[in-house]
Amino acid sequence: MNTLQEAYENVPKASRLEVLLATATGRAAFLKVVRLARSMTVGTEIADLTVCGAVPPYNVLLGGKLVAMLATSPEIVLEYKKRYQAVPSIIASSMAGRAIVRPANLAFIGTTSLYGERPNQYDRTSYPCELVGGPKGETVRYRYLTSAKSGRTSGVGTFQFGRETKVAIERYLSSTTNGRRVNNVFGEGTSPKLRSLRDGLVALGFNSDEMLQHGIEKVVYGATLVSNTARYLLRLDDVPQYLFSLGDAQASTARISQHWFERWASNRMGRSDTEQKLLTNSLVRPIRHAARVVLPSDDTDQFVFRID
Repeated sequence: MNTLQEAYENVPKASRLEVLLATATGRAAFLKVVRLARSMTVGTEIADLTVCGAVPPYNVLLGGKLVAMLATSPEIVLEYKKRYQAVPSIIASSMAGRAIVRPANLAFIGTTSLYGERPNQYDRTSYPCELVGGPKGETVRYRYLTSAKSGRTSGVGTFQFGRETKVAIERYLSSTTNGRRVNNVFGEGTSPKLRSLRDGLVALGFNSDEMLQHGIEKVVYGATLVSNTARYLLRLDDVPQYLFSLGDAQASTARISQHWFERWASNRMGRSDTEQKLLTNSLVRPIRHAARVVLPSDDTDQFVFRID
């Protein structure tokens, strides 16, 4: 606070930020303020779209684009607010020792592609704001987010480990920590499976950073739902300015779906090979449906109830 006061005292308003950032202590103070402001919104008003796609046969018609578009719809914004507006923040409440309820105005959605290649289902996935009561000439769309790492994730995960390996590592970790296990509880950190494997690999003497690198990068995308994203998320603005109307959300969903059909599905349906791809999926025995998941005969992760 003293650093901010010194930078602002007797300094014209237009030059205050420039004076603050001119020194190392000023830049450090500025970053602390930004982190504090960001911490108040990143957990409640930014959502991560983890799994998004369409199972066969809808993938042939680019159904994944429809799902992605509807994830940014007014109906989702209202449902998100309805579900979380009165829910206390677990981490903030634990730190404060009292219930902390934060706004639940969904303003931004981040996601990653299934693979590290472009184009994919998020490229060119958009709809005009005018379609859902928003300003003319604006669009809600997924933007490719570039960075120093070329807009791709580093490729860290656990799927490269087999199920038996994961179970063995978890058992070993449990035996070396007096039975203490990583819990699947919100607020403890990133993926419990990832943390458990990391701790187990370290206990075995492996370099966990190298072992958890699977090398499959993913492309990063983001969709902003408001026109004042940066200012609102940094709490410079008190109210989010949505790019669409929140009035008749169900009608907006129908319009977005119609836009998807006219822009994407109808074009696919006109292709000669589309019908053949659709016909390869059948629920008539013998079932030939690509979305069908055949479970292994001996799945130790499933509960088996036996009645004698």
